[in-house]
Amino acid sequence: MKLKLILFFIILITFVTAFNMPVEARILSGVLSSTGGAGDCTTLSQASANAEVESVNFGQFAATHSIGTQFTTSKAMTVCKLIVRLKDGGTITDGTIVAAIYADNASDNITGSAIGGNSAAINATDLTSSYASYTFTGLSAGLSNATKYWIVLTWNGTTDGTNYPFWQAAAWTPRFRTGSTTTLDQEHYTDRSGWFELYE
Repeated sequence: MKLKLILFFIILITFVTAFNMPVEARILSGVLSSTGGAGDCTTLSQASANAEVESVNFGQFAATHSIGTQFTTSKAMTVCKLIVRLKDGGTITDGTIVAAIYADNASDNITGSAIGGNSAAINATDLTSSYASYTFTGLSAGLSNATKYWIVLTWNGTTDGTNYPFWQAAAWTPRFRTGSTTTLDQEHYTDRSGWFELYE
């Protein structure tokens, strides 16, 4: 019996090494189990609630211009990446876009600094004329349950009033605001919210 167990573990170790299985895979109570999933930034924790039906533009007013959409968390989470749907509203020739999550100031605006910092930037020139999903990685935003926050996208690039990005939106109660990353000083829409997915 002992010999059979030893042979079993030798075969298992050889299998794990050969197929590059995750280190987290282990034997628990005699059953092969993997801890992959939680913490690997592939778990969808929250998404916008409605179908995408609208467009909201940003980046046309200043070389650095931000737009934020408000949402309320459905659970406590630590966001490591987010996905939004964007498109090029003209012919963007330069610029980058970064994403961040901010606290709400209890008066429907952002407050403080980005929770867990900004995401890695994406190149605005990668946007196409049709809406597509774009992933912002590098976040580490710890959020509380049942709490209002803001997803903020910030454009840095040439402003010509014609060529700028659009964020696909849904028609529902939360709102959009635009402005700088210190304060979104302009009420943009009170009946639309940006399409998004948050991952842990």
